[in-house]
Amino acid sequence: MAVRPAFGGSLRWRTGSSRWRVGPATLALAVAGLLATAPPVALAGYQASVYSNWTAFNPCIGRADPFPDKMRLAAVAAFADLGFTTTGFTRAGFTRTAFLNRTPADWAVYVHSHGDFYNNKPGFRADGGVCSGAVTTSADIATKRPSSQQTNFVIMSTCHLGESDARNNMPLVYGIEKLKAGSTSWRGPEFYLGYIGSAWDDDEWEFEVLFWDRVRGGSNVGHAFDIALANGSYRAGFDADWWGSYTYLGHPGPYSSCPNCI
Repeated sequence: MAVRPAFGGSLRWRTGSSRWRVGPATLALAVAGLLATAPPVALAGYQASVYSNWTAFNPCIGRADPFPDKMRLAAVAAFADLGFTTTGFTRAGFTRTAFLNRTPADWAVYVHSHGDFYNNKPGFRADGGVCSGAVTTSADIATKRPSSQQTNFVIMSTCHLGESDARNNMPLVYGIEKLKAGSTSWRGPEFYLGYIGSAWDDDEWEFEVLFWDRVRGGSNVGHAFDIALANGSYRAGFDADWWGSYTYLGHPGPYSSCPNCI
């Protein structure tokens, strides 16, 4: 079977399984501007780590999936543009050990991988050059950082880790309660985003293109989330959720003021 390029006939993969299918193109937007930005000014000490599991969506399914690399590059560029000192990891660089070694110093985290509840704990698979990477759960992360430790920005670009299920304590281990502060309130400079149910790579990519474009353009994260969810050409059932402060602008640091609150 011939495989057409992503923007001519997109390939679709679930981030919670290794199944794939070919469907009509879903992206009809230019993304060159997403990655072309002025050099960011990183604030020393505010580490961001970006991880994308390439192997699970490529050799393990026997087809070329362009999205893991695209999503990693977009997240690295966005976090750096917001002011985080950002490093991206994939393939042999994205191991469970490497992830946990950086966890204590992370102010922002992005993970694209297979996500699920492993032994009733939310988690995701590392890459590490194998087809079934080691699982990292919220319990593993909790051993590396107290829940009171400040985290600004967490995106779990996987299946299931945006669900309100009581088992999903992934936001909590990053110190982000599963509560929402709307446009007239404030929970501090924090935001957690994840997908609900089974999500496909191309839907996530389209959502994240729209989301990052708004955030990098100066929108607060809540408005960016709303715009991205309302304007993508997603398949039925695609959904995401968030917790934290709607008016957070995405910049690093433990500041407590809310510049956009009414």
